[in-house]
Amino acid sequence: MKNTTSSFLDALRITSALVVFASHCAQLWDDSISEILRPYAHHAVVAFFVISGYVIAFATMGRTDATGRQYAAARISRLYSVVIPAIALTALLQIIGTAMNADAYSKISRGFDGLRYALCAIFMQSSWFLSASPPTNGPFWSLSYEAWYYAGFGVWFFTPSKALKIALLCLVLLIAGPNIMLLAPAWLIGVFVYSYSTQPNKVNPKALISIGLLQIIAIHTFFLEQPFTLGVKPLFFSAAFLTDWFVAIGFAAIIAGVDRLDLKISDAHAKKLRKLGDLTFPIYLIHFPILFFSTAALDIKPTSAVSAAATAFGILVVTTLASLGIEKYRGNWRNMFNSAFDMKRLGGGGGGV
Repeated sequence: MKNTTSSFLDALRITSALVVFASHCAQLWDDSISEILRPYAHHAVVAFFVISGYVIAFATMGRTDATGRQYAAARISRLYSVVIPAIALTALLQIIGTAMNADAYSKISRGFDGLRYALCAIFMQSSWFLSASPPTNGPFWSLSYEAWYYAGFGVWFFTPSKALKIALLCLVLLIAGPNIMLLAPAWLIGVFVYSYSTQPNKVNPKALISIGLLQIIAIHTFFLEQPFTLGVKPLFFSAAFLTDWFVAIGFAAIIAGVDRLDLKISDAHAKKLRKLGDLTFPIYLIHFPILFFSTAALDIKPTSAVSAAATAFGILVVTTLASLGIEKYRGNWRNMFNSAFDMKRLGGGGGGV
């Protein structure tokens, strides 16, 4: 992948994570601002899906030596390197927060907390018509989507037998259910864009970027939350799937255009941006329990725009430091799952997939 494309994807990941973070700050502090930011936060998650599809396609279709075991070890280790610490942190802050302010935590409780954490651990919190993320960590919903997209793509790409491939894909569909599959086109558009990037064409990259931006703006302005209102049962975060598909196409066009721009970025700058981009996964998955704990248990509630900005920055710093701690052990998780999948015997690690 070109440094330009990689750096743009990292910048888009960082921007998307900050939009989600800002939206959740507003959700707890200011309902009027929250109403404005909420659709943008969902667009940001759609951007994550498109980026994910693109990167996974690059890591598999762009390599001739990739194997199914390497793919499985890499994907599972990456997920659990963040999911397990995020579950532990969410549960710990919920226990401490409940002891400090039981009323605030009871107001958002939907019961069956243990079951919710268990479902998150096996990526089934959004299967079928469930919305079973812990109430103090709603962003967990999208991890169920990502995990089953990884599984489906891995089955499709690495299973040699057509009959077995169909059987396993049907099993993935059966476990994931309709809600997760409704947003699968957004992820698959990312795969398509990578495939498209490997083919010669004469499309003007600036035109692609302009079309993508205009499409996102138009969809947000005239076609928001279609066909159903976002968050409403039984589709929950997949309710506005038509809007999400078109937003995903917009992001895909922008990525395709950037990939074709004749720009240069140094390896050093690209590496620094990649480190920041890698932090967006843990930041995305641990910021809300920290934010809610700060508001409910520590009673940190900004009273002005300046204090809100300062508080948000402070919480973001704490979240980033915790994310750095999580990322520090990423290699340990990778080594553990490589050993579990017998990577040494296969003669290679799965860290790059």
